[in-house]
Amino acid sequence: MIASKYRYIEIKLTEPMFKNTLSTRRRWFDYWLESFGKELSSGIWSLEKQGATLQIPYSRKTFSVAGLPIPAALGAVNSHTPRYDVLGELSDPATDIPKMMDELGVAMLQFPYLSPASELAGKLMAGDTGLRTHVEPCETAPHIDTTGDWDEYWTGLGKSRRELGRRERKFMGREGARFALLTDWQDIEPVFREILDIEASGWKGKEGSAIVQDESTLKFYTSLAKDWAEAGYLRLFLLYDGETCVAFELDAEYKGILHCFKHAYLDSYAKQGPGQVLRVMILRWAFENESVKVFDMFGPDSDAKRKWATGDEQLITLKVFKSSPLGFLAWLRFSLAPRLKARLTS
Repeated sequence: MIASKYRYIEIKLTEPMFKNTLSTRRRWFDYWLESFGKELSSGIWSLEKQGATLQIPYSRKTFSVAGLPIPAALGAVNSHTPRYDVLGELSDPATDIPKMMDELGVAMLQFPYLSPASELAGKLMAGDTGLRTHVEPCETAPHIDTTGDWDEYWTGLGKSRRELGRRERKFMGREGARFALLTDWQDIEPVFREILDIEASGWKGKEGSAIVQDESTLKFYTSLAKDWAEAGYLRLFLLYDGETCVAFELDAEYKGILHCFKHAYLDSYAKQGPGQVLRVMILRWAFENESVKVFDMFGPDSDAKRKWATGDEQLITLKVFKSSPLGFLAWLRFSLAPRLKARLTS
């Protein structure tokens, strides 16, 4: 049992909920590589051993240390990645990881967005592997335990629940206001682009980071949404004002976790708080559905997420350095130097 640092009584998670999530499955990496792989020189390193297959999706990067190029392999991740892990079992990290570095010709490995429950973190941080490693915080991913009582959670929100309740009543009290949940791709496909245009109406559109503004990103999310809908995982929540969709949340339910991948509202409706209205209705739905144990908001942490959260998970970045001159130089730069700096400034 994990004690909660938040308003809710306790986090009733008795198993590593964040191991084997949607973003650590082969399908995720296939779509990721199709969309972003060429640009990032990516691939999947594979090792066959005793009838089992270990696969480690990666991308390449070259660091410069003291004027020398340090070839590295990173986990196949970018800003769209909530969590990362290897595929299969890392049965012998002491030999498998050096073999990967040898075959890829790199001096270091760097894996961000790791859950402490992940296969990679668990095996590399458990006991003495003989490898030179470095672990540092990556980001904090807030979540909500939905196994308890909705009224108790709602009361625990304190003063903010009054404003949230007022906004929900006011918005849903108007003629034509409705809450919708779509799960079938045949229903989603005709409105999918329109839904994503909602995101582009706000600050993401202004800064050029909306899904529809990048062809690779649009391809990635379209592929994922179709795949998840066909597998029965997709949960597309919509809030309508008459015939106008004013807010959406693109979620996926998998192994007891309702993952929130994207959410946005029409900028012209900002003062009415449609995003918050929709979130309240989604959480009420999640608490009422026994199949949902956790609502996962992903990282990075923010005040906007924390006001809803009952707990969080601290994700880590794990680095491994090769036993070679370049590997030692990389260890000096990316492990020893940061630790010395932290000690001197503390």
